[in-house]
Amino acid sequence: MHRRSPYGFALSLLMIWFLTRSLSVAGSEKFSGNKTLTYEACIAAYQELDQLYPEAKLLEAGPTDCGRSLHLFLIDNRNSYSPVRQQDDQRLVVFINNGIHPGEPDGIDASLMLAKDLLRDPQLHALLDKLIIAIVPVFNIDGALQRGCYSRANQQGPDAYGFRGNAQYLDLNRDFMKADAANTRSLISLLIEWNPDILIDTHVSDGADYAAHMTLISSAADKQTPTLGTLTRDVLTPEIFSRMQATGDTICPYVDTRHPSGIPDSGIVSFLETPRFLSGWAALHHCIGFITESHMLKPFPERVNSTHRILQAILKTAAENQTAIAHARRSALLHYRHGERLPLNWILDTTRVGTLEFSGYKARYRTSKVTGLDRLYYDHDAPYRKPVPFYDHYTGIDSTSIPRYYILPQAWNKVAELLLLNNVKMKRLSQDSSLDVSAYRITNYNTVDRPYEGHYLHYQVSTKAAREKVQCYRGDWIISTDQPAARYVFEALEPTATDSYFNWGFFEAVLQQKEWFSDYVFEDVAAELLESQPALKRDFLEWRSKHPELNGDAFAQLLYIYRHSPNFETGSMRYPVYRID
Repeated sequence: MHRRSPYGFALSLLMIWFLTRSLSVAGSEKFSGNKTLTYEACIAAYQELDQLYPEAKLLEAGPTDCGRSLHLFLIDNRNSYSPVRQQDDQRLVVFINNGIHPGEPDGIDASLMLAKDLLRDPQLHALLDKLIIAIVPVFNIDGALQRGCYSRANQQGPDAYGFRGNAQYLDLNRDFMKADAANTRSLISLLIEWNPDILIDTHVSDGADYAAHMTLISSAADKQTPTLGTLTRDVLTPEIFSRMQATGDTICPYVDTRHPSGIPDSGIVSFLETPRFLSGWAALHHCIGFITESHMLKPFPERVNSTHRILQAILKTAAENQTAIAHARRSALLHYRHGERLPLNWILDTTRVGTLEFSGYKARYRTSKVTGLDRLYYDHDAPYRKPVPFYDHYTGIDSTSIPRYYILPQAWNKVAELLLLNNVKMKRLSQDSSLDVSAYRITNYNTVDRPYEGHYLHYQVSTKAAREKVQCYRGDWIISTDQPAARYVFEALEPTATDSYFNWGFFEAVLQQKEWFSDYVFEDVAAELLESQPALKRDFLEWRSKHPELNGDAFAQLLYIYRHSPNFETGSMRYPVYRID
């Protein structure tokens, strides 16, 4: 009886491995046509790669609002597929998120191309010695399943695509502080678990018409720690641009114009991604973020191929700067200490302006066939390349010191859940305690007139801090700022921060007064208060002199005295998160 040689069997396996590796050579993976993958086809393609390659694994990774599971595709040449790595494993984690807006599908197709290249092309496969790649094939599965061809009215292709909103009709790229969507909570869990060094979020731009196929948003350098900010602005971003230019790609910073007209000649402003955005949220965890924005008016296959090339450029740049990135992130964890003052809001620094060589088209006006009025158009017969103003710096305002601890009463369980989701280390008080704290009172705030992503968002909040003794109870949360998540804690719990939990409406009940007074009864009480408390009387008369329009309004005057008397409830307008400095 003939027996198969074990050497022959091994040789067969080797040939199969070689053939699958040879299916694509360096740079040969190209996209054509005007169709983007359906959600089902996308997941099936990653499942096939999982079966073909031992370095690849597709995982289910938590629920979404439409009931489908989020997926995470991992490429790991050590086949560990674990976020917990050995001490000698110095590889960086690069996390690529796609389909946050499924109507902008370029990254969905480009990331699949990238995955194939990393697994088949020996040159790109070598990057896996320094990188672990994590890809979310489609984040907004809900929107991807709502396939149509009309919602992106300004975009050139593909012939069908998903919808921006998810099953709750939320824009998921505004959801990362409030985390209303199951999709968002699942992705946050993944990001906390894998703690990526680099985050890439793929998009398609809106806005002006210009020559570049690709634009890029890098994490705002001024908001990062000095080491991370310098590395991002001075090293990583220029290297990515250089690599793209070497492959013949036209690229520029994301075109967010200073002038409301949207015309780039007026100057381009570096985009400020606050923590509601995925990349802004990642920055709070010291992760360097890049948002790729291919140009909506370029043909779909050109956009996909350009996205494919910029993904490769970012990976190569990350691998080349592996040690510097790891060092900058480690130093960031040590940067925040109680007592340090940090800005809570940022404004464009118009005193620091550079120039950007920009390739665009002359903006002109002609009579609209629809309205009969002037309409803007970009004249492709009048291209230009010229320097335009570039504003790439922000200045922090409203700086506040980091306290030693925050105290969060257990009643605010939604807030506690969000902090725990973000890997904030918290302890519970073991017994009822009367604590000396610094407490804020909300002195003023504005609110949007219409709901914004499911919330009536507050802005321009002002507070007044005072020392108080408050009663806390066993089970209330005490949150130290001596932890890796200190920056996140600070921006979430300081009420004046742009995307604080207060601004997103998680403490609305304290803004409503619960008890009132009958004016005819309180008249006598008010008279006694003014007679017995000279300081109150002085303040009242001063207030009345500054508001002569209220001299004829008896209730307004009684209300002032009521609100400055012991009769007024202590909880109204008092922000229920306390600081221990």
